[in-house]
Amino acid sequence: MWEYIGDYLVNFNPKDGAPVPELAEKWEFKDPQTLVLSIRKGVKFHNLAPTTGREFTADDAVWNLKRITRPGAQYIWKSSFEPVQSFTALDKYTVEIKLKFPFAPIVSYLRGTTFPTQPMIAPEVEEKLGGEDAYKDLTNARATGAFIVKSYVPSISAEAVRNPDYWQQGKPYMDKVQMYVVGDMATVIAAYRAGKVDYGATSAAAMDVVAKNDIQRTNPNIKFPEVPDPYIVALVPHLQKKPFDDIRIRKAIFLALDRQEMVKIAVGGGGHISGPISWKLFPGWTWSEQELLKREGFRPKNTPEGQQDIAEAQRLMREAG
Repeated sequence: MWEYIGDYLVNFNPKDGAPVPELAEKWEFKDPQTLVLSIRKGVKFHNLAPTTGREFTADDAVWNLKRITRPGAQYIWKSSFEPVQSFTALDKYTVEIKLKFPFAPIVSYLRGTTFPTQPMIAPEVEEKLGGEDAYKDLTNARATGAFIVKSYVPSISAEAVRNPDYWQQGKPYMDKVQMYVVGDMATVIAAYRAGKVDYGATSAAAMDVVAKNDIQRTNPNIKFPEVPDPYIVALVPHLQKKPFDDIRIRKAIFLALDRQEMVKIAVGGGGHISGPISWKLFPGWTWSEQELLKREGFRPKNTPEGQQDIAEAQRLMREAG
């Protein structure tokens, strides 16, 4: 739900993964160890007690960042800020982040990595509505996002309505968002087919290609935007157990795997071949598909080059005994 009710200091461009402004409208490295953020003016917290629509400021940004790193905190992304020496509000709209050493990823870490991690929330919620546990009840959420939580039933459903004071003019486009927790994929598919849901918000509820094709055969009016999902199908050997402790065996497996057939069978043709970093999720940051398919192991097995990979895999297996 935080994707709808919270904003971030920095967000990601979905096309290339580059950091883009959000609550921090710009930033600058004053020197290799000093990052200065300019906080967007006129952004308001949700108009509910105890924030009652007050402005989001540099003090709020600093409080949020310190909250993640406070002593005893067990937030999953706490270690991301280990290179930080201090967070300081220089004035109402300026935040200074001092680093212990030059650390370029700090800008991206203000948002998190693949998943949302650092939405800016209101300090008053902890102070007046029950401490850190207050946010276990989403109806206590006070943030700056496009929607305001109206109702929340744990493990069942949640509803959020349009924020009339949202800082991005003309947004959001919808009047409300309703979420339901569904325990099995068959029910999800039935709900899609009946037009009762529009979107699977998590990987667990997202349609795979086989289910998508089945739904569209019975209801062609349902449209599915294709988006890369950071879900990896991989073979991960235990390096301390035989025979995987032998690098020759591991390389033979790497060379012999038919990745094109794996995509076809394992994910119904709905995936793509990837190296350690997906070229679809992070275009320009890694090998393109064309470059990847020229590399050993990734080359299609029905080509002369792919047959060379298989021959080398067989040689390594014989050598390893």
